[in-house]
Amino acid sequence: MPFWTDNINWMLTGWLAATLLVILLYDRVYAGRLVGVKLRWELTIVKRLIGGGFPLGVFVTLAILNQQVAQYFIEHELGYSAVAYYGVFMMYVSGMATVQNGVNQAILPRLAQYFGKNKRQFLKLLGVVLGASVLVMLVGLIVVGWQGRAILRILNGEEYAEYAPLFFMMICAGCLLLVGMILGDAIIACHRFKSRMVAVGLGLTVNVIVCWRYVGDYGLKGAVWAAVLSAMVTTLVCGVVLISLFVRGKTLADIRQT
Repeated sequence: MPFWTDNINWMLTGWLAATLLVILLYDRVYAGRLVGVKLRWELTIVKRLIGGGFPLGVFVTLAILNQQVAQYFIEHELGYSAVAYYGVFMMYVSGMATVQNGVNQAILPRLAQYFGKNKRQFLKLLGVVLGASVLVMLVGLIVVGWQGRAILRILNGEEYAEYAPLFFMMICAGCLLLVGMILGDAIIACHRFKSRMVAVGLGLTVNVIVCWRYVGDYGLKGAVWAAVLSAMVTTLVCGVVLISLFVRGKTLADIRQT
């Protein structure tokens, strides 16, 4: 549709219409065969869904913007060629995040169940996923630190291999981001949607400030520093929220009332 109209509004309208058609004509039909899904329009339930879903929508928007915002500063200060280099670095981080998100989504329902009934099992499962993920990240960092230049040369070309140190720093930022994703999804399992939104919002703020201040003077290195600090802030906030949640000993019923 954007090729026909050159208008993003029509593109979004078409995407929304296609999504609604898939939900009504496919998802609802096949889900109904398994669990007997029926549409019920109750204002109280709809308000609760909107209230819970809106912070998640804002969180997703901020997270996507956080991944792209540095490229606007890079384009303005350094030109399109520098955007290409940064985009390649982000491609690897996005791949890491996709894999981690798949793992997180697989355990999210069980974490939510454990939080309401058995917090010890919640912490055990979270610790297993966090430990296994960190172990894989450490192996990845060793490989990138050892053969990062060769990886870039083989997959992207000789001109990218010159940026191997920045590539390693970006992978470090990606690892911090993955830890933040694990802790953040644990927060979502605890029904602390607004806290997740605030954590990503603070990370985005740091990203914008550091890019604005340092990309012009330090080039791509300033953008990579911004990515590292942004991921660090997001992860730290998620960790503080999760720790405070268990220190206070709130139950799921308590959280739903706040």
